[in-house]
Amino acid sequence: MAARVDAAELCYTRPSVDLEPFESEHEGYTGNAGNTVEHWYHRAAVVLWPRERTFVIRAKASPRWGIGEVAKSLRAPNPAAAIAMAQRLVPFWANVRGQTEKPALFDATLKVAAKLGDPSVAAALLQPFALAALKPKAAQRLGSTSTGFPRHFDLTPPSVFRELGGNTSRARNPSGREQPSDPAPNAR
Repeated sequence: MAARVDAAELCYTRPSVDLEPFESEHEGYTGNAGNTVEHWYHRAAVVLWPRERTFVIRAKASPRWGIGEVAKSLRAPNPAAAIAMAQRLVPFWANVRGQTEKPALFDATLKVAAKLGDPSVAAALLQPFALAALKPKAAQRLGSTSTGFPRHFDLTPPSVFRELGGNTSRARNPSGREQPSDPAPNAR
């Protein structure tokens, strides 16, 4: 995991330029290149952070782990704690784009968003993912739980199938009765 560290957060006993190499290798002139010298140094680091930042630091390193922890918290009797954890993901969650092609992360995030109970946080967690990656079976499973999502995260099967380019003319609503598809995506 790459992370920026302020100079004020560093503490060292000796600058690198003052270190003695434990091994050196010299290669003389070869005709096409000049002399080369390589030096090897031993250097160690201890990384410490405040305990209250552990969740965010670990979630940045593994978004799948972070969303899994929110899911565990949702199973506990205090849903407000799960919402608070999910809110701590939001500031960096848009940066998980490189991992959004992983189906396990998308599926876990969908499940958390559906159960979260806070539409704005749910929308922020779903923002990095492409709707086209949503499988119709998952859309049907989540269709009845999507009433709290903003319009652009309408997960009901007709809207999802329309987004995926599917035929929604005989789509079923969450109650199981057949219904006609919506007349147009922007008609609402």
